[in-house]
Amino acid sequence: MEGRGSGAYYLNVAFEGGAYKETKFPLVHLLQKHPSAAFDVLELRHGLEDISAYLAGMRANDFDRKQITQRFADLTIADRKSDDHRKGANADLEFHLAVAEASHNVALMHVMHGLMNLIRTSTMQFRHHIFALRDGSQKILHGQHRAIYQAVMKGDAPAAREAAHLHLSFVEATLRETMRQPRAPYQAPSSHWRVKNSGAKSRS
Repeated sequence: MEGRGSGAYYLNVAFEGGAYKETKFPLVHLLQKHPSAAFDVLELRHGLEDISAYLAGMRANDFDRKQITQRFADLTIADRKSDDHRKGANADLEFHLAVAEASHNVALMHVMHGLMNLIRTSTMQFRHHIFALRDGSQKILHGQHRAIYQAVMKGDAPAAREAAHLHLSFVEATLRETMRQPRAPYQAPSSHWRVKNSGAKSRS
């Protein structure tokens, strides 16, 4: 990872054998060495998870709903044991991945799975900050996950997208408050996505 004078950092990668290869640090080291980069991850997640929740609300089948229900139950248990941030981060990630898989969008699932370690590390960071507040933020966080879960279960795609957006906006605002990192908050586009159900094959 290299500095470019503007305060931004870039991964040093090389093209080798038809694929990009990291030459210095794994991507997850970006967060370990520069915790403020967690906000860049959150901005990325806004786009990915807003649309994955929307598509999941539109396309989830019985198998998907069963998987999401199990992951939400696991997350509920992890939230009760808020002192174990690693387990909490894993449960949090698995829930969001289950929602992404219910989108039946192969490209989206591939990107989400490719970012697993990066998202897991950033999730551990923000759960550590949020659960350390002891001000009820952890209950708000769980309620937001529940809202995503319920919207997908009902097949309400717009509500699922809105719940995902509110969830990540809350995480970002809370994390900025605890870390005192000023930056303009993410704003959702004024126009709504118009995504048609592509008739993804059912796994049920």
